[in-house]
Amino acid sequence: MTRLAYTAIVDKNGFTLGIAEENVRGYSPDPNGERWGLYKTLDEARAAADELNTRMGLTPEEAMLIVLSSMREQNIANAKRRRS
Repeated sequence: MTRLAYTAIVDKNGFTLGIAEENVRGYSPDPNGERWGLYKTLDEARAAADELNTRMGLTPEEAMLIVLSSMREQNIANAKRRRS
């Protein structure tokens, strides 16, 4: 089963949320805060992501590991691209 986690991201208009899928590179952003809104600060966006993750039954550590796994996959893809 694929796990998802919300994460705070920086958008050109402020701070919003994105969804990271475990072991899938990158994340799905919320352009201009269309789905989850824009936040004034990164801390507000992080708190919103934490609340949504908790509602999905994720601990903060589990959510972090999901987000980090998507970052790892993105870094692997970037490294392969640079080698070609």
